[in-house]
Amino acid sequence: MSENNKTFQVAWVGQDHIKIVFKPDMQEFIFNIKEYTDFMQLMHEFNIHFREKIDQKLVEWYYNE
Repeated sequence: MSENNKTFQVAWVGQDHIKIVFKPDMQEFIFNIKEYTDFMQLMHEFNIHFREKIDQKLVEWYYNE
């Protein structure tokens, strides 16, 4: 797992599954390849649909950091 991102981590589990760990509460989700790609597709659609709001909130976060 990469330690570069302090919010979540992604790692292979065996040959056919992907684990996502959300920090700081360490919630783990294990997906097979199809579930993972479906989840990423959903996240992509969300990001496209709410792009302006996400950008606005990111700017606010950086200013308040």
